[in-house]
Amino acid sequence: MPSKRFVPILVALLACSVAGCVTTRSAALGVKKGEQVVLATQGVVYTCDTWRNTRELWSSGAKPATCLKPAADAYSTDTIQARIPAGARFKIIGIKNINGFDSANFEFLLQAEQGGEVLIVEDSMFFDLAGIVPRAPDRPARSGVADNFVCMIDESVADEKDKLLPNGRVTQPYSPMHWQTYWDDRADALGRESFAYERARGYAGPSARTLMLYALQQRREYGLPDLVPQARNVPFVSSLYAELGHDPRTSCEILDYPSPVCTLGPAQRPVAMEFRRECGVAPDKAFAPRPLAR
Repeated sequence: MPSKRFVPILVALLACSVAGCVTTRSAALGVKKGEQVVLATQGVVYTCDTWRNTRELWSSGAKPATCLKPAADAYSTDTIQARIPAGARFKIIGIKNINGFDSANFEFLLQAEQGGEVLIVEDSMFFDLAGIVPRAPDRPARSGVADNFVCMIDESVADEKDKLLPNGRVTQPYSPMHWQTYWDDRADALGRESFAYERARGYAGPSARTLMLYALQQRREYGLPDLVPQARNVPFVSSLYAELGHDPRTSCEILDYPSPVCTLGPAQRPVAMEFRRECGVAPDKAFAPRPLAR
């Protein structure tokens, strides 16, 4: 049974990881305040730090809060308060948009059906945790999960190319090793991802292997160094580079999926910016980073 200590929950998607979710992507989440959510996988309630709003993010330190995420994404250093079984039901009691960190700006506040504490879940974990396929107004529902993963990759490569820091390390001194760690973590997550739940509900986007191939090749196209994986990822990453070696393709040829419109958050840039790569879209539909329209 869910813990009785539920507090507002911030729900975040792989991979994602799994990567600037500002207003242009809110419609793609496919959920709204008042809707019911059923956990598709076991979750853990843990102590986290967060902010109440964007102003607080830039003006003061984070405050302790209670968050929720998939059990598979828990770290040994997390202070875990409770475990929530798959099938537990929640209601979305609020959605916040905090413009700051590049890949976790939407915060969903969830409360158990029977009431009680509300938990915080980052948007980057929302799809794995809740098993919801997000919707974009002009795309099939099954494309939302893929959009999120592709944007996670495109946004991260753009930041790395511009010598910015990965999400979660924006207060640290710049070092290329931060990106090695970041991509190694992405490889570990995608190497274990099957999208089985999503595929059972109509997902027909790129496989997790294809997404990681796409990331590695796109990084090469921008002259970024190859990933040197930790021991846990050597077999997976080595097989990916071997495939790139015997079957040379551009990143767009690997992806074989239309590039979504992605957002670069303002944490390390003057303003939030949107862009769209050229994969599978008409030339006049792709565009370089430009200030996000308000």
